[in-house]
Amino acid sequence: MQRVDPPTAVVSAVRPTDESIDVRADTCAHGHFFNSTGATTSWSEAHPDGHVLPVADAFRFDREVMERLGWEATGGEAR
Repeated sequence: MQRVDPPTAVVSAVRPTDESIDVRADTCAHGHFFNSTGATTSWSEAHPDGHVLPVADAFRFDREVMERLGWEATGGEAR
């Protein structure tokens, strides 16, 4: 990851609590970019089990998960 514009951008996420069979449907489909936390109100209300993270934090978290799963994570560091 090189940069985020606007710097206030956040990512929504739903993290499965059990073993995920379909990562794309269970996790990726819920990841949306918003220009700020304030813009996530409707999404957050519809997904009470969801999380909203700054883009850099979501990038780091997802990269760690991929590495734990044994997937190769390449690319730049979050800034």
